[in-house]
Amino acid sequence: MKIFPIILLFLICGINISAQTMTAAENEVAALDRKIQDAIASGDVKTIERFIADDMIFTHGFFSGATETKKDFLAAAKLETKPYVYRKTSAQRVELHGNFAMVLGRLDVRRQPIAKNNETEQICYALNFIHLFEKRKKRWQLISHRAAQLLEPMKPCGK
Repeated sequence: MKIFPIILLFLICGINISAQTMTAAENEVAALDRKIQDAIASGDVKTIERFIADDMIFTHGFFSGATETKKDFLAAAKLETKPYVYRKTSAQRVELHGNFAMVLGRLDVRRQPIAKNNETEQICYALNFIHLFEKRKKRWQLISHRAAQLLEPMKPCGK
């Protein structure tokens, strides 16, 4: 029962006992994960080519289960009108396993309307994701994306 007063003190003081400080390697992977999402949204071909593995698989888990590849992201990046307004990553947790790193987090997305879906406004949604990175030739590369849980359903963003 001696632990109870300590836990109570943490709760009273507002200290988050579950918060973890990330290591330098974990911070490196988390920053790269954010950089890749920014690159996908802005159409930064060089970053996509450098940090997304040639054999990457991007799976849309809860919509259609459809998959995309690095080639698909590069094609979208080269479009005059970019499909995404933003792809913001937050609440990241990184697990390192040798040459592999798993990133769990939240992704808030704002994208352009898709005519074949009869959309006339930008669409917003949020999801939990799992990203798998592998260190290849001394650099981390995204090898897999999987949408894990839809947090906010797709809907028009509004003004």
